[in-house]
Amino acid sequence: MTSLYQILMMILNIAQFLILAQVIMSWLVNFQVLNIRQPLVRQIW
Repeated sequence: MTSLYQILMMILNIAQFLILAQVIMSWLVNFQVLNIRQPLVRQIW
């Protein structure tokens, strides 16, 4: 049971990190710190 809990917590931690990264990227794009026309930014975005 504890291993199931650990797997679930690991998945939630990864999801939390991805959501935070998405929020930061959207702020940087909206405030024009990152230019969406650059190939690297477009590939990540």
